[in-house]
Amino acid sequence: MASSLNSKVCAGCKNNLPKKEYLSCSTCGSKYDCECANISQKQFEKMDQKLKSSWKCPECCSKRPKTGNTNTPVRAAITNLTCSNESVNEEQPTDSNITIRKKLSKPPTPTMSASTDADRTSNLTESNLRGIIKQELSITIRELVTSQLNTINEQITGFHDCMTFINAQFEEMKAAMAEKSTIINNLKKENDQLNASVKDLTTRLNIVESHLRECNVETWLNSSVRDNELFDSRYIVYRKDRACSNQSKRDGGGVLVAISREIPSFRVISWETSDAECIWLVLETNNRQIKKRIGLCVVYIPPPVKHEFLNKFLESVDNVTNHVDDLIVLGDFNMGFIKCIQSSETVSCLRSGGKAVRRGGTTQREMLIRPRHGPNQK
Repeated sequence: MASSLNSKVCAGCKNNLPKKEYLSCSTCGSKYDCECANISQKQFEKMDQKLKSSWKCPECCSKRPKTGNTNTPVRAAITNLTCSNESVNEEQPTDSNITIRKKLSKPPTPTMSASTDADRTSNLTESNLRGIIKQELSITIRELVTSQLNTINEQITGFHDCMTFINAQFEEMKAAMAEKSTIINNLKKENDQLNASVKDLTTRLNIVESHLRECNVETWLNSSVRDNELFDSRYIVYRKDRACSNQSKRDGGGVLVAISREIPSFRVISWETSDAECIWLVLETNNRQIKKRIGLCVVYIPPPVKHEFLNKFLESVDNVTNHVDDLIVLGDFNMGFIKCIQSSETVSCLRSGGKAVRRGGTTQREMLIRPRHGPNQK
């Protein structure tokens, strides 16, 4: 018996015992593997430490009274103290040669009945019940949590897809806004440049127009230029070029008038003065069978203008008013000292001192002069 306790050899088959899957008899101390102890692997795993410590080997159990006639050391008894009768009967092979009688030869003693009831209820302990409940609860909770997590994952996936789409749309809108902002800024710059160009061109145009107005009376012509080089045959050209001498040659000057041949006109040289470059014409009009003689004077007075010369010219103008119905005087007078007053009907140019340039015949008249320069120019 002592050798069985100290050795690691199965007392039944005399083979080496496994590391864990063996039982030790609580009575004699012999060690048996599961096969020799007639215990399956499943039964061994279900046994707790209390059952293992109270387990009795088949040899010790054979010393107890048996109802069968096969009491061998290796074979298991009908009533196994290590587990319930139902469990043992389920695991025993079908070819067992143990005879089970319906009636016991002797009534079981109270000790044996108590031991059998204890064996039947030993498997259903509080710890086993707690473990089963924990296992079932764990499975149930795991299933519920898994289901909820799957639902949450699906919602998160849908939300992520939605946010991805919105983000893509936002990026496209942002890029479009940046592009439109760039276009607007470029258009603003171009607009500013165009405004500056328009202002510059307007200034230049005003300057050019001013220069043209300065020169639209002076012809700057001489005898080498023919009339047909300037106008076609539909017009009658009246011109007076500036006379140049070998001692004094000055460019500029000269006046010219082109009258359509449909308007009767003629030149009156006797009204012209030698001191000024001027041309006097008479235009005959017939409006609604009313004939009118219109005097037209084109003059250029070179600066500086002297009062004596101006008075002489105005006297000649006043003399012409007695021979015509209306009078028009056009030219460049180079008189910065005159003041033009705008009225509702006419533009009256007054000399300094307030004396009107006037009058002929029985009706008071004013000479109408349209200024050719700005108010600050001579």
